[in-house]
Amino acid sequence: MQTDINIRRAAGADAGALQALFAQLASESDFVAFGEPVTTPQLQHYLQLQATSASQLCLLLECFEGRVIASTEGRVIDRGEGLETDSALLIGFAIASEGYVSADADALGMVIAIAQGYTGCGYGKALLQQLQAWAQLQGYQRVELTVQLHNDGAIRFYQALGFSQQGQNADAYTMHKRLSERTNIPKAN
Repeated sequence: MQTDINIRRAAGADAGALQALFAQLASESDFVAFGEPVTTPQLQHYLQLQATSASQLCLLLECFEGRVIASTEGRVIDRGEGLETDSALLIGFAIASEGYVSADADALGMVIAIAQGYTGCGYGKALLQQLQAWAQLQGYQRVELTVQLHNDGAIRFYQALGFSQQGQNADAYTMHKRLSERTNIPKAN
């Protein structure tokens, strides 16, 4: 069965669905750490703030079955274009924020997670490519993340996409990827 995806920037109205995805992912894997729990209103407030931010981004990965929805070639796709959004299933997300992993203002820290039944299909790569394209447009020089030491599949995934190990603590590796030098755009304020 063909499953088509849509990647778009999250909006405040997505808080409930994103909370449900967080719960699903937490039950599926020991690898996803969400930090301090937040309420749906708190998440809604964050999503509203990031909607216009140049230093924070939350992308959602939706799937639809049986029809082509949108391209995922380096641009953030907005919901719309006559889509029946009630038929979309939220299957993943990427959250990026300046200073999330390190204090380096030239680096965008990120967290990416895909629901278990949709891993290995290229959706994580598409989500990561969207996030990297946005980071470059904002003037960031690199993206970085942490991966738990025993999450071999994720480590191989990120290495295959050009990430390298930068550091390690008791629980996780810090990995980073330098972004293309072709965009020397000053960071937006």
